[in-house]
Formats: sequence, C-alpha cells, structure tokens
Amino acid sequence: MNTTNHAIVQSLINSADPSKVPKPCCVPTQLSSMSMLYVGSDNNVILKNYKEMVVVGCGCR
Repeated sequence: MNTTNHAIVQSLINSADPSKVPKPCCVPTQLSSMSMLYVGSDNNVILKNYKEMVVVGCGCR
C-alpha cells in the first residue's frame, strides 16, 4: 500500500527483466518521536525526546 508510480513501473520492469532493476521494497514513509527516560552518568534522571525514531507508516519505493 502507499505505492508510488515509480515503484509500480519498477515492479513492471523487474517482472519483464529482473537483471535491469531490483524489486521495489518497503520503506518508512511516516515516522514519530520516541521518549526515553534514563539515568545519566552523574545519577541524574534524564528524559530525552528523539524525533523520527518510530515507524508509523510504510510504503513501496
């Protein structure tokens, strides 16, 4: 799902001659953040928010 026109054409060409182009593959298309709570080296509790760490959507590319 969520396939681009490029992936559709790539799939058709791969079906006709696999040596010309590789098969399209699933890749992340939508990412969300992830919060991490940990104890630092100085024994302080640290809450850090990392952007674009969790895949919430994927598609053929």
